[in-house]
Amino acid sequence: MPISMNPDQYTQGGLLNNVDVRVVSARYARFDYNGTTNDVPSLELMVVPLDGSGGESAQHWVCGDLKHFIPSDDGMTLEPASQDAPPSIRNNTNLAALNKELTALGWPKNRFDSGRADVYVGLEMHMVRKKSVNQDGEKKDDKPREVLLPTTIIKFPWDNKRTGKTNTATATASRPSTGTATGTATGTATGTATGTPSASNVAAPPVDPATNPHREVVKAAVVQFMAFPANAGGVGRFDLKKGIYPLIATVPIAEKKLALSLIDSDEFLDYVPLMLDGDRVVNL
Repeated sequence: MPISMNPDQYTQGGLLNNVDVRVVSARYARFDYNGTTNDVPSLELMVVPLDGSGGESAQHWVCGDLKHFIPSDDGMTLEPASQDAPPSIRNNTNLAALNKELTALGWPKNRFDSGRADVYVGLEMHMVRKKSVNQDGEKKDDKPREVLLPTTIIKFPWDNKRTGKTNTATATASRPSTGTATGTATGTATGTATGTPSASNVAAPPVDPATNPHREVVKAAVVQFMAFPANAGGVGRFDLKKGIYPLIATVPIAEKKLALSLIDSDEFLDYVPLMLDGDRVVNL
């Protein structure tokens, strides 16, 4: 199937600005500031505008140097590159800036304890460009670096509904010293510092892959993507999701996550049919 040139299906590229977004997938990956530096480790968040004005785009937050940290094979964590690696990222990296802004807006700090990239998936926030504090990587041009940072959390990943917009001042002032995170707008959203959601915020049970309404669309997209010669050696599940995203244009943006969840199902991979070779998905 040829790549569509329909303007309604174009994806956004580059750094967004002054926009409400939802995080649809996340991983740690190597990043070179679009060819302007050597590779450095970064958090890569795939985001989509909440107003439906554009497609998915990759945004990066650099977090150090590859001599210290490398992405894990599945991209979910950062791993020490040597025995001399520091115990955590520096506080003047772009990723540190992102996480500091999120905690100032009410994100419980202990939610970051696992170090997993997928803790951000489902987060909805308003973001603006700011001057980057990070200088990692050997710079190859004189362009100023910028970083995308949140000014409002619209919905936490563990909430089932949006809580409204919360500016930094309100979130900080209204957060009690006990560690309870509170944001106010049209309503009030509260999450305890232990990270345990209230009963009303418990996620709905996952959809059975056998009854997922997007099963056949995703299957066709996977078959097409895996037929590309470059994928003959197999791909990781994250890269498979990323690769088929533009091929499932008929799936509404609000249901993309549900459709892509099929890739996490071994039963669905058998149905395609595909098989797992270690952590890679390969053709039978």
